Amino acid sequence: MKEEKREEREVPSAVELASMDRFEKMARLLSPEREVKVSEDVAFNQLSIFIDYYKIRIENLAISEGPVVGETILNKLIQAIQEGRLEITEEDGLKVKQVLENSNINKELHYAILTNRHKIQMANDKNDMKNMVAFVSALTNVPVKEINNIIGADAGTMSALATLFTLV
Repeated sequence: MKEEKREEREVPSAVELASMDRFEKMARLLSPEREVKVSEDVAFNQLSIFIDYYKIRIENLAISEGPVVGETILNKLIQAIQEGRLEITEEDGLKVKQVLENSNINKELHYAILTNRHKIQMANDKNDMKNMVAFVSALTNVPVKEINNIIGADAGTMSALATLFTLV
């Protein structure tokens, strides 16, 4: 078995570590280094295109999911945009593209403009994973069987985006 060589990362000094709380230490030492392709400002602008297009009230995310989960969902989407795994544009109408890195299906998911036909897929329980997968399948025109095979960060981005779609 070939060993993967992990990229060396800068370890904080003892003085820096002493000034951090436990979570900061863990985040600094354990978080994978990711290549940032666009700035945080560009990522916020792209996400605001989606939010403005659908007239979503972000406070509804905090109400429906709780403030901590709501913030986590937005952070996941911002991170995905910054890393080039999610792209939102207004060319010829709203375009939402998710680039899949770890999943053995299509390399990209293209999300359609939300219609009532798509929302029917969410049925009554938006937190039900089976309904969310059917919803994403309808939005992307990718079979449920393939959506079920999305893994890791790809699945997290898909789930966060689906949650945002449910606020429309």
